[in-house]
Amino acid sequence: MWLHQRLELATRTVVKEIVDGQQRSKAILDFYEDKLRLSRSILDDRFAGRTFSELDDQFQAQFLNYGLSFDLFVGATLENVREVFRRMNSFTVPLNPEEARYANYQGPFKWFIHGLARDYDTAFRNAGVFTEKQINRLADAKLLTEISSALLNGITTTTKAALDRVYKNNDSDFPRRDELDDSIRYGLNSILGNRDLGNTGLMKPYNVYSLCLAFIQASGRQIIVADPNRPVVHAFRPGEGVYNLGLLANAISVDEESDGRLDSSLSEFAEFISATKDRTNVASQRQRRFEFFLAALDA
Repeated sequence: MWLHQRLELATRTVVKEIVDGQQRSKAILDFYEDKLRLSRSILDDRFAGRTFSELDDQFQAQFLNYGLSFDLFVGATLENVREVFRRMNSFTVPLNPEEARYANYQGPFKWFIHGLARDYDTAFRNAGVFTEKQINRLADAKLLTEISSALLNGITTTTKAALDRVYKNNDSDFPRRDELDDSIRYGLNSILGNRDLGNTGLMKPYNVYSLCLAFIQASGRQIIVADPNRPVVHAFRPGEGVYNLGLLANAISVDEESDGRLDSSLSEFAEFISATKDRTNVASQRQRRFEFFLAALDA
């Protein structure tokens, strides 16, 4: 089991957090609190079907005196702990598709994604894009791979096979690394560096995908959609991209609070709302969100 020990200066107390072994420690605690019962198939009648309190005193004492083995991180940063957790997860099964790609490919594209994820993990978490658990399971790496795929191949419906090809095709050589690095960092900095956008409906990963691409195209760094069908939204203010994006975030919030009964004053955003609710990772929906975001930035 792995623990992270940190000092809370405000209370002058030492706190130990579980890095790996939560299920095991929870099972031990649940058994101690009589929430679990030993299997009835155990051949020894002294244990079969018993809870902790039903065990003889000598076996309760044996349970309580049993020593657990821990590896302890002391003075480590959250980033250090997260990196170790990622490495541990690389050797566990079953792996999700992104973890499998991380294990199977060791070329320049994998390390490009790894570097971006390392640099933006904290910002993703603070903005509400991903939880710590999602980051540990490489959901951030999947999003970054999908954005990279759009810059390389256009906006598409990405499947496991398609993302595998992105890794495979750039595993021995990745000639567009610097171009993609500049574009993606610009897009993410534009999104995550703006506190007004953080923890809003725009921070859903599928919205971050389209929004990042819109920032990149609006900046002139790369043409992702040659002739985008920008919607005409009269509520948008020319030259005030952040304000316009705020209107889109508010439309999502109003829709969620009203269970889909969009206020008539927000009817201009009905098509955008639809693209954020159904088949969110399908190419047509991704492109329509992209077009709304681009209209907001270019208004």
